[in-house]
Amino acid sequence: MMDDKEMIYLQKRDSASCAVWEWIKSDCWKRTRPDMREISRIEKEGVAESLGMLTSEGLGDVERFDTILDRIVNDVKWIDKDGAIKGWDKWQSVNTKVEDAARKRVEYWNKRTEEFDTPELPDPLDTSEFKIAWEEYEKYRRQNGWKRLKPMSTNKLWGDMISWGGPDAGIAAINQTITKGWQGIFAPKSQGAGESGGKQTSYAGKLWALETHKKTLQAELQQLREWGGPKKSDERKAVAAKIREIGTKIKDLEPDV
Repeated sequence: MMDDKEMIYLQKRDSASCAVWEWIKSDCWKRTRPDMREISRIEKEGVAESLGMLTSEGLGDVERFDTILDRIVNDVKWIDKDGAIKGWDKWQSVNTKVEDAARKRVEYWNKRTEEFDTPELPDPLDTSEFKIAWEEYEKYRRQNGWKRLKPMSTNKLWGDMISWGGPDAGIAAINQTITKGWQGIFAPKSQGAGESGGKQTSYAGKLWALETHKKTLQAELQQLREWGGPKKSDERKAVAAKIREIGTKIKDLEPDV
């Protein structure tokens, strides 16, 4: 919690200072992040209006909002040059028990959703026979009391199956695991890496892997655009370059003959 003398200093110069400061903290708290995000002029106008900071035309006073923010950053230094709230952890610790409980519930269910949402089956494995085999493997894991695979592990395993030869190789690997009582899935003996007759990754498999990676990077870029602010400019450029590189690889990918 910040020094009362500093708030008095701000309030003497603008009576809306406390309201702006509370809005900034609330916005950071919703995102469970200590850094203030980049705010557009349109949003500032809306925030200023909601806080009762109006111009003579009845619009949200953006200049007044910016002036208060400038004092918070440069005069009392409650926000550093990178946009992070100083003493965030300490401030978080003085939230009410109700607020903490609500925040923890949101974090818990967000984590559960992220961990256990089933990813979309890639096209190279999208056959009724493979779906049945995969459902059998999931049932087999439940019967043995093993944890459900997380999305990242599932995607990696499906990518391996595509590289082993596709749905038939995947089904063989699943049957091998269940028959031998293993927990994990490994390449079928007849299609292990480095063995004669092993299949190379198909065009469909390569295309799926590249498109999956591209989607992941696109989601990362979108998040950087929404929350990164100016300090993440170089990182955004690097991710955008990777996306263009993958796009070129997809364009140059040659179909199986």
